[in-house]
Amino acid sequence: MTRSTLSVVPPTGGAPPLFDVRAIPPLVATPPALITVALPDGGQAQIPGVLWPARDHWAASERRTRAGRSPAIEIRQLTRKEANVLAEAWSPLGPETRPFGYHAFALFVRREPLALATAGSTVSASVDHELGLHRHNVIELTRLCRSEAPAAAKSLRVILRLWREFLATPYWPYYPDTTKVALVTYQFPGTEGHIYRTDGWVRLRDCKPWGGPGTWQNGSRTGSHPDGLWAYFLPGHRPANLKAVLARRRRERDELAERRARPRAAHLARRAA
Repeated sequence: MTRSTLSVVPPTGGAPPLFDVRAIPPLVATPPALITVALPDGGQAQIPGVLWPARDHWAASERRTRAGRSPAIEIRQLTRKEANVLAEAWSPLGPETRPFGYHAFALFVRREPLALATAGSTVSASVDHELGLHRHNVIELTRLCRSEAPAAAKSLRVILRLWREFLATPYWPYYPDTTKVALVTYQFPGTEGHIYRTDGWVRLRDCKPWGGPGTWQNGSRTGSHPDGLWAYFLPGHRPANLKAVLARRRRERDELAERRARPRAAHLARRAA
């Protein structure tokens, strides 16, 4: 398998912020109360109360964080070496060893890691030719796993949503000249993929072992191959032909299953006779 040369643009000035502070609504200041005062001529007048300097609430929060008061819940970007410690312990697929583009994020609660999401460039240069998906315009979710601690029971849904909404594209520096249109992942063998379906992903097709000299030919660490390809199309990039393509593929899958079932049904009928 020929290794692709990645085009990497290192981030300038550190990693991009997760949130645009301009999107935070301004604090609403309550107008000062009116104070009635006596005038020298015996009359009265009302003037605004004393205006104290407005507090910068966001700056106060930042000062507390810098003073060592770490937040109860954090998303930390990890190196491959750090993330692989968690993947080795939590994922049946084990550590990520592809020599491609990579990033990893973990959900921490009170400084303890609970869930991990890692991404990489796709193994295949063409992900879904009919829908226009290829290595340059997609990001593959390669590991989604969690701790066995009871507190981590629902953490996969949390890290998946945070990854696709805030982390996947802003922290992906590879192929910067190509617009990213979708996030993709391969359904874990023997599962139904409900976590992706409920998060807005679409099951594009079934998967079968690749005939080339790649990872899938020799099987995965689980001893079997991925069951299906799922995609989350980024806003404004949903293919116009997606609905028609998926309907046709469902018909073809149903027809294939029916053809495979016919010989078995005939065999059972002969045995019953």
